Amino acid sequence: MHEALTAGTSVAASHKPSPTIGPRSPPCRAGQPHAAELRGARSALEEKETVPVLVIDAANVVGSRPTGWWRDRPQAANEFVGRLRAGAASGRLPTPVVVVLEGKARAGVQEGVIDGVEVVHARGAGDDALAAVTDGASEPVLLVSADRGLRARAERLGARVVGPSWIWDRLDT
Repeated sequence: MHEALTAGTSVAASHKPSPTIGPRSPPCRAGQPHAAELRGARSALEEKETVPVLVIDAANVVGSRPTGWWRDRPQAANEFVGRLRAGAASGRLPTPVVVVLEGKARAGVQEGVIDGVEVVHARGAGDDALAAVTDGASEPVLLVSADRGLRARAERLGARVVGPSWIWDRLDT
């Protein structure tokens, strides 16, 4: 298990990289269009069966909206994780979900799994924890972050990456 991950059994610690992830599209089922042909809401990224592990860069996603989050990072993290749990419970988000908190935001939510959402506290740099979760995944990973450096790192590990608007679109409905 990576040092950046929580102790015990967790989604983040139990997954290994899948050789089918990356720039290639997943195989299509008979009678369905190839993933490369799908657009918008019909994207292969939105299909639960192709995204069994949703990994979220909380600092990047929360920071993508000027809501005043910087005045109270723990509260902003608490509210964001609450929205993720509600989204997972309602089926708007695929589960499992792993959300990585770093810095002061860690004080807002305890580590652990509730309602299909695992909260991981980064012991050091958040990007390192996110890369460790991605690298340790045995299922395909969809990483939510706009961080270009993290994006390149995650894609080298086989993850698909989308920006914060992908998750906000699902949470705001």
